[in-house]
Amino acid sequence: MRRALEGPLRRRRHAGHAPDHALFEETQKTLFCSDLFHHVGDVEPLTSDDVAGRSHQSLKDYQAGILAAYVPYTPLTAQNLKKLADLKPKTLAIMHGSSFTGDCSRALGDLDVALRDLFGAQK
Repeated sequence: MRRALEGPLRRRRHAGHAPDHALFEETQKTLFCSDLFHHVGDVEPLTSDDVAGRSHQSLKDYQAGILAAYVPYTPLTAQNLKKLADLKPKTLAIMHGSSFTGDCSRALGDLDVALRDLFGAQK
């Protein structure tokens, strides 16, 4: 597995549930973001629509069931999402839901707002 992480691929810790990692492919600027932007439904494989909004709604729906608060939000979450946004990805390869092409840095910032809205006030 180490070879897969050499060269244009870089591992990044992210705000999803530990010990998951994000993987950034530098040549095409694709961020493989694991469980970040998790959203449900019968969705298209690739979209330029609001994936942060979709994720926010899915996570809000989860709050009523067994998956409530399954995403940790700590003081480091915003910092880690900012670091990912600073990579300026062109595509977000999302594990659960549509992958996204568009302003990925903005989408990461919007996701931070959504996560803080749902999980930031919890202690």
